[in-house]
Amino acid sequence: KLQFLYFIGMSPPTALEKCWDKLSVFDGKILYLGYEGSRRYGVAGETSDADFFAVICMKTEAVVCENPIWETDKTPDGVEPDISFVEAAAAGDLGAVRADYRVVESVLMLNDNAVTIYADPDWVKFWSVEGVTDCLVTNQLVENYLAEAEGKKGLRLIEKIKSTTPPEKLFKKWYIVTRIALTAYSTASNGRPTLNFTANPTLQKLLLDVRTGVYTYEELHEFCTTLLDATRRVMKGEATPFPRISNTTLEEALLSLGNAEGRKKLLEATPEWVMEEYKKALLGR
Repeated sequence: KLQFLYFIGMSPPTALEKCWDKLSVFDGKILYLGYEGSRRYGVAGETSDADFFAVICMKTEAVVCENPIWETDKTPDGVEPDISFVEAAAAGDLGAVRADYRVVESVLMLNDNAVTIYADPDWVKFWSVEGVTDCLVTNQLVENYLAEAEGKKGLRLIEKIKSTTPPEKLFKKWYIVTRIALTAYSTASNGRPTLNFTANPTLQKLLLDVRTGVYTYEELHEFCTTLLDATRRVMKGEATPFPRISNTTLEEALLSLGNAEGRKKLLEATPEWVMEEYKKALLGR
């Protein structure tokens, strides 16, 4: 059965017990278990659910038979926990080859004790090799952030459902799009994504205000599209100032990001050697 270490106080016991029950059906061991959602990004409120993300190293025959590449066990709103889990081979492919931001973020936040619940020593050892995590922060990662914010789960979805969705659910969608837009810009301009917003009170408050409905649809649309457009300019090497926007508080949040001058050039994609070393270190291949 899965190998697991429990640290007192790492999460609400009931949520953790349910998480463990769902993972214990697999024959293998956990390489990584950590928080997803608002707890990962430092913007959880008193009523926030505990969402989890896990990487599972399964026996070869189990992978072949069950093919558990990526699954998300979603529970109804307000019921804990939601848990996403991915098999170790697929985690390497998703993180190193496809620049899936959920996998990349869990690696970049591996040393954040507020996010990481458990990490297998082999998992920690591999990602601690100098330069390996830097190889995950690529142009493809930024493009994935942009696609998520603008696509069928982002701005396009909000436009489609805005007149038929209860305000509280719409604000949650806006919060997700705003957070991803901020992360995309920080990745393109600084060469490293901003993930835990507790380090920036201005942006942390911004996200909490978006979630609680402080801003209108028009204000948030203007803010997010401005930020996404700026990210694309940065990717092209065009470091131009942010334009003025109608809401002064949102404008101040934009200005707090700083203009992207002399940005760090990102790799187009993760070098192949990272995946090769990953297979040797964690998959025995």
